Amino acid sequence: MEQPLRQTLVCGGTNRIDTEAYAYQPGKDGIPIYQTWDEYQDYDQGISGRKMQLLEIGWNISATSKAKSLKFEVTMTLVGATTLYSDVAKFQWEPVSELNETPIGKVTGTVRFPNGITASNSWAWLHYTGVSTTERGENGELKFAANNVRVDRYLDLVAAFDSSVMHDTSGGKAGQQYTPADDWIRKRDYDSLAELKQSEKDKEAQARRAT
Repeated sequence: MEQPLRQTLVCGGTNRIDTEAYAYQPGKDGIPIYQTWDEYQDYDQGISGRKMQLLEIGWNISATSKAKSLKFEVTMTLVGATTLYSDVAKFQWEPVSELNETPIGKVTGTVRFPNGITASNSWAWLHYTGVSTTERGENGELKFAANNVRVDRYLDLVAAFDSSVMHDTSGGKAGQQYTPADDWIRKRDYDSLAELKQSEKDKEAQARRAT
């Protein structure tokens, strides 16, 4: 019988490998949302190692004497993961990197978009070299699954949706959580969708040639 385990997460970070871990503090330990690459470079030079900071998410597992399987539910919020263009908002998420050392039988996920977004004004591409599936739900949400995620096999998702639904709901306070304070989202004043579609089409063609 499957036993779901819901535990309180404990996040810790280190500036460098082999240094002592400490409690992660959102805003203080996170990277501010800058608008230019130069600003990110200046930030990295000013605080050595911050961009390469390691983040470990761990939790205590209750003692289990016998179980057919165990299910772990991990919830987290990613801030600053989306870039807002003139036509779309775009993000790329890699839940499993090529550095993964644990084989996974099956990975499933559901991406829910902001209100007003459906399958007709959103686009998504799943990057995975094994067997995978994607489908849309009743409210436009994207559901994906990947089978036999072996060691060193990465999985990531690129998604874009109509930019008209994006706005700051924090009253201007979102960027103030960072040190130093900055904007609530990364912005670009040009269109991106056409280029993104072409890029993904080219990647698919390249992948087909390689098989």
